[in-house]
Order: sequence, then structure tokens, then C-alpha cells
Amino acid sequence: MKYILFCLHNKEIDKYQKEIVRTISEKFKINMTRTENIFAHFTVKYSFEANPKQLEELEKTLSKFTKIHKKQKIKVGGFDNFNKRVVFIKVNQSKNVKETISELHKELRKLKWMPWSNVEKNGIHLHTTVAEESTEELYPKIIKYISSKEKYFDSYFDNIAIMKLSTAKKPTRRWVLEKKYNLL
Repeated sequence: MKYILFCLHNKEIDKYQKEIVRTISEKFKINMTRTENIFAHFTVKYSFEANPKQLEELEKTLSKFTKIHKKQKIKVGGFDNFNKRVVFIKVNQSKNVKETISELHKELRKLKWMPWSNVEKNGIHLHTTVAEESTEELYPKIIKYISSKEKYFDSYFDNIAIMKLSTAKKPTRRWVLEKKYNLL
């Protein structure tokens, strides 16, 4: 099975992100993010395959990790992009959050079967996606349109969720919650 690790945002941020995704989808006819219908989140470990035994190892690692690490404050808000193709809500990457994620990755690297992408080598750029099919031409229009909807939230990096790729023929969500661990 294919998995990914998220930090799921609270309901207020989830509602806000869904509304931004909906308005972009309707106005600009780019629907990938809306169709995937993923919970508002930021990724803490990119996708990987795991069998039941490996998943059990991962669960033990996350259970142990979240029992000794405290939640960290984050600021969520404002917009940015990756190469004008992916538009996202910014997630503050404070020193404490970076250190906690770095420590998490250190523990996950002990799982010899866990793959690592080049993007993860220098740390993950935390973000919450609102559009994945933007273009050089569309990007300025999207930013202009959503800039009036900009909000800022005080929140927390307070959980690590194991998300499983949906195997349903017509999934309502691309990634479904397998198990969630709360930081202290």
C-alpha cells in the first residue's frame, strides 16, 4: 500500500483552504486539487510503499516519537507558489518546527525500507496546496483573485497522520486517514 505523512490542520483552516480551492477551481477551471479532496494539511514525509509489517514498525516509531515531542506553534497564511504551477497557503517554518521535523526524519531514517526523495534531503518546504495546475499565464490572475481572501491563522504542528492512498474505484478523497498521532 502507498502512504504519506501529513500534519492535518484544524477545522477552521480546513474550511478556509477548501473555500479557496473551490473558488480557484470554479473561476479558473483547474480542478485537480478540488477533485483530490484532500484534508487541509502540510506534508511531513512524502509518499512511500509499506507492507503490513513495515506499517506496524512505522506506527511504533510514530507512537514513541509523539509521546516525547511537544506540539509547536505555527502561523498559517498568505500565498506563494512553486514555479507558478502550484499555488499554496504558506505555513510558518519556525526553528522549533524545523527541528521537530528534522528529528522525526532522523527517526524515520532508521526504518531501512523507508525511501527518501531528493526534495526531502534539505528539509520539506511546508505549505498547504490550493491549486496544482496553474500556468505562467494563469498564476498572476489566480494570485490577484485570491489576494482579497488572504487570512492568517495561529495554529500548531500538533499531529502526525498516516494517510493511505484510497483504493476505491471512485474515491471521495485521494488520501484517507489510516491513523493519527498527537504530539504532547
